[in-house]
Amino acid sequence: MLRSRLIWRMVAPVLGLSMLLVFVGASAGWYIHTTNAAVSQSLHRCIEAVIAGEELVLAIRDVRVELDRFEHTEDMAHLATARSIRSRIDAALMEVEEGLGDASGDSPRQISQALEEFFTSLGSGNEPPHVEALRWRNQLTEELLQPSLALLKKCQRLAGDDSLLNQTMANWVGKVLFVLGLCGAVAGLLTGHGIARAIARSLEELGGSVREIEGTLDEHLEATQPIASVPDLPDLYSTMQRLAGKTATVVQELQETRQHAERSGHFAAIGQFAAGLAHELRNPLTSIKLLVQSAEERQSGLAGRDLEVLVEEIGRLENLLQSFIDYARPPNLHPQTCDVGELIRQTVDLARRRGEQHGVLIACELPPGDVLLQADGQKLRQLLLNLLLNAIDAQPEGGRVAVHLFVLDDPAEPQVLIEVADEGPGLPQELGEQIFDPFVSTKETGLGLGLSVSRRIAESHGGTLQAESRPAGGAVFRVALPRRLD
Repeated sequence: MLRSRLIWRMVAPVLGLSMLLVFVGASAGWYIHTTNAAVSQSLHRCIEAVIAGEELVLAIRDVRVELDRFEHTEDMAHLATARSIRSRIDAALMEVEEGLGDASGDSPRQISQALEEFFTSLGSGNEPPHVEALRWRNQLTEELLQPSLALLKKCQRLAGDDSLLNQTMANWVGKVLFVLGLCGAVAGLLTGHGIARAIARSLEELGGSVREIEGTLDEHLEATQPIASVPDLPDLYSTMQRLAGKTATVVQELQETRQHAERSGHFAAIGQFAAGLAHELRNPLTSIKLLVQSAEERQSGLAGRDLEVLVEEIGRLENLLQSFIDYARPPNLHPQTCDVGELIRQTVDLARRRGEQHGVLIACELPPGDVLLQADGQKLRQLLLNLLLNAIDAQPEGGRVAVHLFVLDDPAEPQVLIEVADEGPGLPQELGEQIFDPFVSTKETGLGLGLSVSRRIAESHGGTLQAESRPAGGAVFRVALPRRLD
């Protein structure tokens, strides 16, 4: 993410400036192209009009030459030749008019009318041939040749204007390209300067962070040479290498500290386990020892109540050892599809007799139908039995235990929720979550392992076991299990 942001900060100004230059260059290029195309097209038409105008003047002069020949020879063939030249004149005049377009004005129309009048009067006079020839020649010169020469000059002037404009456009193209190149160079320098400043600022910020980290590490390790306020890349690289070495050292120390803490925790757990085991085994062993010593003093065997007490204490020792084994050994699950409602009913039947002995009523509220779950039925039965027995023991004067089963059909995380609520004194506020720690118990004869084992069973199924005091009195334990069927 940081790398992408840094690259974007470097690329964004260049990209924006490049897009601006591309837009300006494209706009200027489009304007120059369209203007140059229009000027070139106009110049082409003017050049064609100039060529047609020259052809018009040459054709009129050819007509005058034929009139001169007719004047000297009075041969009518020259007049016929002069009339045949009219097609050339008409074609040239049409090309001139097309080339000039609206700029031609009325000159082509006037020349066309004068041409029509001239060729109409040609050969129709009654005067001597040399007089008629002189009149026709004067008419040709004044009404056709001179206007044609003026039209030719107009074509040449327009062509010259277009040529000058084309040259001006070429000069503008050079200037625009020069300005664009200069702007590109200046923009590149400014962008490079900005990127260099951004990189320098980033290096300065990075150097500050590195200095802070190095200072923090130097509080636990030996101090080293500090880096400059604005480091260059070699200094920053060497500092990062030193920092990497220090970090590796700190990580190694942390790992060693964690391993030491784990070993200390293990030893503390073993010590707590041993102390709890010794404390719990001392009482039944003391009772057994007293019975045996009493029998030795009387020099008689054990009988009657002494044997019953001995059997009870041995059974108590077996229960203690089994409880410790259950706690020390991680749950070995054998999951299978089971009906949670049926498990609850079976467990309640097991605990109901003990509840009756203490005057405690156990009530179940189960949803209709089967609630199937992939779990170890024996372990879940042990968990529920521990919760029920604790709820019964919390009400020595009698009371009520309510067991509820809920199915939470959440598409993202379907669950099965089991609640065991009693009407006892509730949970001691000073203990909190410590009630799930081993050897923590509110009962005088309790081992403090039942809730710890129960939570381990719930967690081994991927669930949770929580407890809280009820506002109306008593405690409620909630077992949440993921509803998996595979």
